[in-house]
Amino acid sequence: MSENLDILTSSNALLEKLISNREDPIGWIKNNVKIQHPAHGIIPFELYNFQEKLIKLFLLKHFIITLKSRQIGISTLVQAICLWSSLHYSNFNILIFSAGQRNASSFLDKIRKMYEYLPDDQWKLGLEVDNRQSLIFSNGSKITAVPATRSASLGESINLLIIDEAAFIENVEGVYQAGYPTLSRAFRSMKGKPYGIIIISTPNGISGTGQWYYDMYEGALRQDNKYIPVKIHWSAVPEYDQEWYIDQCSQLNWNYRSIAAELELSFVSSGNTYVPGPILDSIQTVDPIAKDLDEHLWVWEPEDKEQTYVMGVDVAYGDRKDSSTIQVIKASTLEQVAEYDSNVIKPENFADVVIQMAKMYSNSIINIERNAVGKVLIDRIVDKTGGVGINFYRDVNKNELDSKLNNRDIFKSMIGTIVTGTSRDIILANMYNIILEKYTEALETLISEDEEKASARLKFEAIMSGKMKDAVKKIGIIKSERLHHQLLGFVVDERGRPEGTKDDLVFAWSHALYCWTKSKAFLLKDMAKILSKTVGLDDAKRIKIETLKFMQSKSNSKVWKDLSIEELQEILDEENMENSKIKIEDNSNENKSSPIVNIYKAFYR
Repeated sequence: MSENLDILTSSNALLEKLISNREDPIGWIKNNVKIQHPAHGIIPFELYNFQEKLIKLFLLKHFIITLKSRQIGISTLVQAICLWSSLHYSNFNILIFSAGQRNASSFLDKIRKMYEYLPDDQWKLGLEVDNRQSLIFSNGSKITAVPATRSASLGESINLLIIDEAAFIENVEGVYQAGYPTLSRAFRSMKGKPYGIIIISTPNGISGTGQWYYDMYEGALRQDNKYIPVKIHWSAVPEYDQEWYIDQCSQLNWNYRSIAAELELSFVSSGNTYVPGPILDSIQTVDPIAKDLDEHLWVWEPEDKEQTYVMGVDVAYGDRKDSSTIQVIKASTLEQVAEYDSNVIKPENFADVVIQMAKMYSNSIINIERNAVGKVLIDRIVDKTGGVGINFYRDVNKNELDSKLNNRDIFKSMIGTIVTGTSRDIILANMYNIILEKYTEALETLISEDEEKASARLKFEAIMSGKMKDAVKKIGIIKSERLHHQLLGFVVDERGRPEGTKDDLVFAWSHALYCWTKSKAFLLKDMAKILSKTVGLDDAKRIKIETLKFMQSKSNSKVWKDLSIEELQEILDEENMENSKIKIEDNSNENKSSPIVNIYKAFYR
């Protein structure tokens, strides 16, 4: 009797331990798994914070795609997840796709080593099959690692699919498409077991072998697929420092494209991108400080009442083909402060989002592309608000606008920007020039001392001529990873027309920049009004001086820095501005220009 009680007690204890291990994979891995360290030999697997978060994310969301630097332990973590799952769930089936048999065998061998290093207790199940492709445990669980080919078996039910170094697998899309229907049916039947797909890779360009991975990651960013994007830079590893980084660069033979891809998480643009590739490759994106509206809205800065903003809006039908997008930029610096992207929202509901964004950034000019469904959006916004609280941009001259003010329907039809073949080129060229100016000034260069004071154009030529071999990524006006990805895919086709498979964020941003360029005088004067109300100064002269000092301190233009307050005041004087414009036109054949003429050209060209 006591013998049976002992067996029952032992069985209950084992069951409790099994449940505990299932509920706490992080604790089990920390307490049991050992790994081979290149410098320290066999050591316990101490998880970093980002590794623990990835485990939790997989168990919660099931479908994960990672964008990672080399040697940060993501593959090792996934190997530990495979081992934990196999030992704690019976008949658990794991399939690993790799780029070639050698990589597949290496991945499986690391799991085998983890198994061998486990403590010799009741949790170390016996291995019934152990060969180059498979590990089968006594509880019926199986781990198979094979090259990703169409002949790879996906017929049986799979609990977990791992695609390792996905960006380097030939024809991975065909393998994935052939097997996913089978996996999808299997996943729907999973009861109480972890399941899903984990895609692991460093980037490998946006075309060729790397295109499927690039498309999948961008789709995850845009929420076009079910995957959760996880981006992990080498700096997330506490012991990796600049010395480690330099050593890695040396191992990569100081190859710029390899360093950009394997260390800096850059997809490295193709040669025919609309924006020059080296500039795109130098852009460092920033995680938003907040996400809202089902994560379609990303925010980097809340509204600052002392700032003015510009919103660019591009609308679609909500049929998943194209997206309705909003870009909000700060007028004083052109930095992104917010971005919205959804391919399922209908124009009626999108009007509410535009109105909400206009309230979030109340000192905004809103430029809406009014082609086709854009007209519907404008009508909805005007109907919902009566035009109150919405500062629409109108791409018309002042005299034309004044003549239409008394006719509501005609006045409404002038809201936003109509895009034609010609105006499209102008809008994109404006975006191009702004990117060129902002990012060629920001890049660190290896130019000679004689070129120390080189212009933005000279710096750009230095990039393209190969003088800037190790340009470091820089944070600039572009904050969004979603926008950056679309710019990487925004290419010039064989007819010379720039476009991308997904380019809605690009166009919303270009509309915001175009509105800013066309509305500089208004934006600067509006900023002066806002500041004069907030600083509480009664003396008009002091208000003007303080306003100009404020704008001068916020400006990135060297022309502003070199002019006196008096000269800047002349710029803001509308009457003097008209005189300056006449003077420029009258003296267009002269070689010399006054400071006023130079600043006019810089801001109002």
